Amino acid sequence: MDDTLERFLSSVGITCFIRDFEWFLEAERSDSNVAAANFLHKTYGYTVTASQTRVSKARKILANKMALCSCLEYISCKAGRIPSNIREKAQKLWEDRQ
Repeated sequence: MDDTLERFLSSVGITCFIRDFEWFLEAERSDSNVAAANFLHKTYGYTVTASQTRVSKARKILANKMALCSCLEYISCKAGRIPSNIREKAQKLWEDRQ
């Protein structure tokens, strides 16, 4: 995984990226960050700016299939200290995209 991709994933947060993957995917499909950013803000109490940053960086990852697969593989196989449910969901998402 390259440095830029690692920074994007770090900005989103590994747990957040996998836990809220469907929201980020919908933001990418609809070309709008608003619903996902509002969801993060209201559900988890992230600031508005932090929510917008997370959505925008997640969309950058999702826009490139190779980048997405690289992130999912990293999370499911190589990342340390990731809760098992997050790791398992990342593994399933990665397998679905192969």
